[in-house]
Amino acid sequence: MEFEDIARKEEIAWRQRSRTTWLREGDRNTSFFHKTANIHRRFNTIDKLNVDGVLMEDPGEVKKAIVSY
Repeated sequence: MEFEDIARKEEIAWRQRSRTTWLREGDRNTSFFHKTANIHRRFNTIDKLNVDGVLMEDPGEVKKAIVSY
């Protein structure tokens, strides 16, 4: 229990450090900031979804499949 608490606090500390770096680098270098933001957006997007062996690529179909799940 104590180990999990320490590990969680360490993870929070690293996340906060990365955010300060992000803000500092993002404010100084807008090119870096925008490239990184675009990479995050592309990574977090679901372009295709395989449902019961059927590949769905239309954004509307993907959304319906996710909502119905």
